[in-house]
Amino acid sequence: MDYGNRIKELRKALKKSQDELASMTGISRQSLYRIEKNESEIGIEFLNKIGQQGVNVSWIMTGNGDMFGNSISLSMVNEIDSDDTIYVPLKNYSASAGTGIMNYEEDDDNNLIPISARLLGITPEEAQGGYFLTARGNSMTPKIDNGDRLFVKDITPYPRYLEGLYIVNYDGEVYVKEIQLTENELVMRSINKDYKDIVIPNVEETDIQLNIIAKVWAIIKIG
Repeated sequence: MDYGNRIKELRKALKKSQDELASMTGISRQSLYRIEKNESEIGIEFLNKIGQQGVNVSWIMTGNGDMFGNSISLSMVNEIDSDDTIYVPLKNYSASAGTGIMNYEEDDDNNLIPISARLLGITPEEAQGGYFLTARGNSMTPKIDNGDRLFVKDITPYPRYLEGLYIVNYDGEVYVKEIQLTENELVMRSINKDYKDIVIPNVEETDIQLNIIAKVWAIIKIG
C-alpha cells in the first residue's frame, strides 16, 4: 500500500511537523518517519487517533474518497480481507434523514455485516456494542443519502455539551442530524438547505420527548 505519501500529504494539510503528528497519534517520530516511507505498517491506534480528527480513514488506507470525512463505500466493505474483521449487526429500523420516521421490526441477530474495524476508525474492542442503521430521506445529502448505512454506538447518559452527527429521538420520531447541544438549547441541523434547522430552547424544561440515542461513527455509501 502506498499510504505513506497520503500520511505525508495529510500532515502537510494539517500543517503539522512530524513531531507534532506523532505526538497527536501516540507514536514516536521515528515510527511516523517509517510509515511515511512505507517501511512500517499503520497500527489500529494510529488510525483511531487520525479518525478522531475528522480524517477519512478509508482514504488513508486505499486512496478512495476525500481526505476528510467518514464515508466508506459499500465496495470497500465487500472487498475487505483483514485480520481485524468484525461482524456488526444491522438493526431492522431506520433513522430519518428527512421528516422523521422510525420503523420497528424484530431484530435479526443473523443479519451481520463483516467490516474491517480500521475502516471505521476504531479498534475491534471499541466496536463492541456498535450496530448499523439504515438512513431514510434526503435532508442530510450529500453527506448521507437515502439507503446509506450508519455505524452507530449508543450513548447513555449523554453529556451536557455535544457537537457532531447523532441519532436523536425528537417528539417520538428518530432523526440523524448534525447537532449542537449546549446547556441552554439543542440545534438539529440538516445539510440539505431545503430543510430548516430545528431549535429547542431550554432543553431541560421542554415538554417535547427528546433523547440523544447514539453517535454516528461512520457512513457506508450504498449508491
